[in-house]
Amino acid sequence: MSSITKTITKNRKFLCLAVLMLVPLCLARPERNLDVALSIRCEEERVFTQTEVPFVLELPHTPLSSFVFDIPELPAGVKYVSSAKSAATDLKGDSTTIVRFWFSFSDSGDYQIPPITAKVEDRTGAIPFEPVHVFENPALVQPTLSVSLVPGDEIRFGEKVTIDVYAQYCAQILDFSMKLPKDAILTELSRDSLALDGSRHDEFTPEKTKIASFEFQPLAEKAFRLPDISIDAISYSGDRKRVSIADLPISISVSAPASDVSGTGTAGGADSGNVFGEAFLPLRKNSSKPEFPEWSEEDLISLRAMRSLERKEILFFKEPTARRFFEESHGLKDTEDEPSEFLFRAFVLLSFLALFGLLAMIFFKKAKSAVFFSVLFATFTVLSVRQNFFVSQKYAVSSGGYLSIVPEESAISKEKRSLPKGIRVKIVEDIGDWVYIECSETSGWVKSDSLLLIN
Repeated sequence: MSSITKTITKNRKFLCLAVLMLVPLCLARPERNLDVALSIRCEEERVFTQTEVPFVLELPHTPLSSFVFDIPELPAGVKYVSSAKSAATDLKGDSTTIVRFWFSFSDSGDYQIPPITAKVEDRTGAIPFEPVHVFENPALVQPTLSVSLVPGDEIRFGEKVTIDVYAQYCAQILDFSMKLPKDAILTELSRDSLALDGSRHDEFTPEKTKIASFEFQPLAEKAFRLPDISIDAISYSGDRKRVSIADLPISISVSAPASDVSGTGTAGGADSGNVFGEAFLPLRKNSSKPEFPEWSEEDLISLRAMRSLERKEILFFKEPTARRFFEESHGLKDTEDEPSEFLFRAFVLLSFLALFGLLAMIFFKKAKSAVFFSVLFATFTVLSVRQNFFVSQKYAVSSGGYLSIVPEESAISKEKRSLPKGIRVKIVEDIGDWVYIECSETSGWVKSDSLLLIN
């Protein structure tokens, strides 16, 4: 026993030191991981560039003061703006810590922000951000046009290309026009009347909207730029811009058709292997007429709207060009233009100015100048009266039907003279539901519901 006592006494210092080192380890609590189900979500349904985007993290049953975090190193294009913590208490008295983060994004695209390193009391871990897709800021983007080519941008001579036109970032489309290309045929297949009705759409959408389809048939073997199909559009920031697909860096390459090396027998004694044998055959007459799309009710309403705009247009070539192209795509050629109301007002204004100048020259007793202004006054007065005569005439667009020599239903069944759709007719007289019309092709009585009045 005495030997054991001596040993303990001798090593007492070492035992005390060991006990002191074990005490902190016994008192310390083990560190635990955070709830892996936590994530930081974006509060915005749509995220745009160059704006402060809020993200939120909710920590239930967590005191406000116990939450500590570190922002990670962010990827290119992402900037940390600020953060804020707040507390909320439910009806049961449980405390919830709410943390909000604000970031900004310089470019559009898909982003995955790295997780934050967080500590809640004795729990630590990484809390991830939910991925976000960032769109271009509506206040910064301008209206654009894009196309889809079927079958593609390389075809053989004689083939056709379908051009689908899409608009993007347009709050409002004010005007839609196209110019006939050289060495090619451009036929309009369809048009989205809702997108091109001139109404404004303030709710932003990044999606592309198909506004029209065309059939493009080259008549030469070369590279064609896209035809000049353009729109006047208002951006979401209020800017007006004219956009054309002709500005796109796309061309349609037309190559020669595949050679027919099979050969045919000829009347000129050429053998069957001669690829020029067909040159000695008599020319084939193409008896088929070009096919044009039928006039739909929407087409007729669009034509009436084009002619109404043509009357009020300040520029004298823009609307007539679009209207003539639209009519030619439906088989109408060499149609008459609408009289200009702007031109009438201009002549009236000029005649008043000439009259004012005439009175001023008479007052100042300048005879030569008075003669000059009197000639101007007479000229502009005659022109304004003449233009007023054309403007005051009533015209309409025909929607079809039958003509009659008298305003009676029974006369139609006897005559059966059809009225072509889409043509412009002059309204001479109306009696009840009947209207007497004149045009370059025919005249007679028609029912009023078969006409679309040009305003």
